[in-house]
Amino acid sequence: MRSERPAGGLHGRAAVRAIVTVGMHRLLRTAPAPVVSWVGSLEARLARLRRGRRRHLNRLARFLKHLRPDLPLERRQDMAVRCLDGFSRQAAEIALGPGFCGSRYLTIRGRAHLEAARASGRPLIFCLLHLGNWQIVPAATVSLGVPTTVIIYPMPNPLDQRIVTAFRRRCGVETLQRGYGGAAGAFRTLRQGRALMLSIDERHNERINAPRFGRTGVAETGNISIAVRLAHATGALLLPIYTLRQAGVRLVLTIAEPIDLLASMEGTADGRLRPLAEADLRAGIDRLEQAIAPVILDNLDQWIGIRSLMNDRHFARRKRAAAAVSAASP
Repeated sequence: MRSERPAGGLHGRAAVRAIVTVGMHRLLRTAPAPVVSWVGSLEARLARLRRGRRRHLNRLARFLKHLRPDLPLERRQDMAVRCLDGFSRQAAEIALGPGFCGSRYLTIRGRAHLEAARASGRPLIFCLLHLGNWQIVPAATVSLGVPTTVIIYPMPNPLDQRIVTAFRRRCGVETLQRGYGGAAGAFRTLRQGRALMLSIDERHNERINAPRFGRTGVAETGNISIAVRLAHATGALLLPIYTLRQAGVRLVLTIAEPIDLLASMEGTADGRLRPLAEADLRAGIDRLEQAIAPVILDNLDQWIGIRSLMNDRHFARRKRAAAAVSAASP
């Protein structure tokens, strides 16, 4: 893994948009938190006036039936609108910086879980969910006195990459970019006494790997499997962590109870992970998924992954394959 760097140069109209957007973010730094969040919400409301965006929201409402068939269409339409609103709010709230972590707008639950995990003296791996405002989570753990390194993917939009990079630096968050040699960087981070954070519901190669939601053959290649392998290799405790939006700018950050998979192996001298028995890998993934899937299902209107899952061309096929296997089982 290599350290994150700001995106490369921009030209023409892209450069003008970058100047305007970065200038707006710098201006928002001076505004009160409710105003900043409201500006993000306003952007979402304006976007809904576009015909293409309305079609997208209607499609999302129909797709939600796959995961929540118990809900009527009107309820699912409201969830789709709230999903867009929350995503726009978090993009604006990045401008608030580290000061937001100590404000009255962020409530932290589960401090006892974190203290118990730190008292054990074992390495810590935060398992981040893309709920609420996920960008604020690593900044919050740093504010709690836990040095944190986040494993990231490059963002497709260079301007977004610059803004998020600047936000992370202001908050004292270190980053590692997932790629070749990633395990060595993760081992080094944990050995230095820093907590490692990675999103286990990440979108990679046009696919959401976790939660599985009844699909087959997805979680074994995603970040959720990396978290399980690292926990076995280093003896680290896994701590699911996420935020949920209560109303407007107010967020609740939850640190769930630590998951102990018990260390049973070690990394090689060059920092690569040794193979893990398939039964142990699946058991670890199942245990971690049992902790995160209900949270996401109960808060689909705050989960950005729902939009990526909707665009996963293999979602329906994998659901059908899993249903066929289940039906064939005695």
